Amino acid sequence: MGASTILAMSNQEDRRVKTMVMIDGAVTQEGMNLPFLLDSPIGRWMEVYLRYFALQPDSIQTLLSSAYAREASQEEAQGYLEPLQVNKSIPALLDFVKTAENIQIQQWKYPDTPLLVVWGEDDSWVPPSSLDVIRPIATNLSVHVFENQGHCPHETDPGFNDVLLGFLAQYYDN
Repeated sequence: MGASTILAMSNQEDRRVKTMVMIDGAVTQEGMNLPFLLDSPIGRWMEVYLRYFALQPDSIQTLLSSAYAREASQEEAQGYLEPLQVNKSIPALLDFVKTAENIQIQQWKYPDTPLLVVWGEDDSWVPPSSLDVIRPIATNLSVHVFENQGHCPHETDPGFNDVLLGFLAQYYDN
């Protein structure tokens, strides 16, 4: 959803986007059309399910372990859980999902924008083979694949910031 969102923002900003960074981007497949469901009683049931079942410490830890491609700690799970326990955060999250635009890489209007694509080589959520679809479209592409990392190398690999800052330094004055 994040990578698709930056593509949508880029398309709306008519060349005002100077660079983009995509982390394990799911931009090669159709997304689900959730607005109809989330505006129905199903949306309210989804909120109840998230609050009382899915967004619990054990569930979050299991989800993160899958995303990280390693066992997530209780502290990491708590870091995700705390903001979701703030009043009205779950309805806000569902509203974000409901209104998010799902843009595929083929719909990107400005493929010459400098783009850093970062991937975890062990990502089982969005496989690194998705790069095969991105490469022919993004004409100003930098790629970094982190070894032994899952879907969230920006959270799990200490070298991520060096890669990010190195890319940005090419386009922005220090």
